[in-house]
Amino acid sequence: ENRSPLIIDEKACNGCGKCADACVMNVIEMRDRDDGSKVKVAFVARPADCMFCEACVINCRQIAIMLNAKAGSSMIKSINDNMLKPKKRKFRFLK
Repeated sequence: ENRSPLIIDEKACNGCGKCADACVMNVIEMRDRDDGSKVKVAFVARPADCMFCEACVINCRQIAIMLNAKAGSSMIKSINDNMLKPKKRKFRFLK
């Protein structure tokens, strides 16, 4: 069973990287394709950090990314835990 929060269709992906640029959580990265071509392909590098915001889906003009609903329901608890976790750094205002 696929537990990734995102399903990426590697055949549809054109390697533009807009999905990776749109992801503020850096869940998606670009890697070399398995077929050796020079065009990159998107992959889920940090699935546990996905917040299901759909920024990658919205920015993919190739319609190569979908949210994985089965994984989503099981990851909601971890998302909430991450949101409520105390932050390591405090904001400092510049003078």
